[in-house]
Amino acid sequence: MDKHLIKLSKFLSLILRHKPQTVGLCLDEKGWANVGELIDLVSQQGIHISRELLEEIVGDSEEKSFVFNADKSQIRSYQEQSSKADLALISEQPPQYLFYCTTTRFLATMRSQGLIPGNQSHVQLSSDKLAAIQLGQRYGQSIVLTVKAAEMFRAGHPFYRSEQGLWLAETVPPWYIQFSKTKTNPSQ
Repeated sequence: MDKHLIKLSKFLSLILRHKPQTVGLCLDEKGWANVGELIDLVSQQGIHISRELLEEIVGDSEEKSFVFNADKSQIRSYQEQSSKADLALISEQPPQYLFYCTTTRFLATMRSQGLIPGNQSHVQLSSDKLAAIQLGQRYGQSIVLTVKAAEMFRAGHPFYRSEQGLWLAETVPPWYIQFSKTKTNPSQ
């Protein structure tokens, strides 16, 4: 994806995941926005975006950030929104272990508080250690944490699957986290 599309994609993430009010957009209860309204409101902010450009952003996104409905009249974040839209999540039993990649500067907080969702509605975990590493490397020197997901689930903590295959948890208490010494190298 070229630099212009990346910039537009980040702006759309702000609008569709976190702050639709930035442009005066209203999302429905499932996080969907009308494509025509989105284009109009964004253009009022001096940012040109067309339906074709939206289709290119949705199609080219490596992270699958956005999705259209069947007739492409609506768009929403493919990931969960911090606006806590109803994503119709159904609890599922996770694998024994899930992985979370973070920067080393947050380890002290995570050792005491566990994993919290921050500005999202859920903590996002991966069943694939390599995928977790690739997500975490965007933020510099990172470390992979192992979450004892099956044990956590048996203790009554629900897990959900996102449309993109990530595992979601409301929080992860610190006693379910294995803090390994394995650091990842961003240049790998």
